[in-house]
Amino acid sequence: MHNFDERKRGFLSALAEHHLDISKSNILAVPPTLFSSQLPLREKLRKLMDNGQPFPTAFFCECDYIAISTMRALAELGFSIPEDVSVVGFDNINECLILTPKLTTVHVEKQQMAQWAVDLLTSPFHTSSAVSAKIKIDTRFMERSSCKRLKSP
Repeated sequence: MHNFDERKRGFLSALAEHHLDISKSNILAVPPTLFSSQLPLREKLRKLMDNGQPFPTAFFCECDYIAISTMRALAELGFSIPEDVSVVGFDNINECLILTPKLTTVHVEKQQMAQWAVDLLTSPFHTSSAVSAKIKIDTRFMERSSCKRLKSP
């Protein structure tokens, strides 16, 4: 999915901006739906546990459904969120607020996106096939209880 690629680039860019790195072996790919990602994700997490390296302390997921699956798989493997591992999603779906713990996520201004799409489609410039536009909309970080605050050194 193109927007998942954008989210991944943004995440990696934020890591680089803070002089942080992530091992390629800690980047996991799973289907982006709640039920189809559950089993493959649990198997990949179990492999991470068994490889003898330190287990990641946080997971950034490309959508909230993957984050929900991650939280469930981690709990099934005996991890406590956020005490053992933090989880962050992306989209700010309604389900984020009914989870325990509530999911930290990135809010996407979907209403604004829809309005701009309608405006572009009804714009007189839209009739010309030679004109294209790409609009990026800012997001907001919604800090909730699925993330553990790091202690200052």
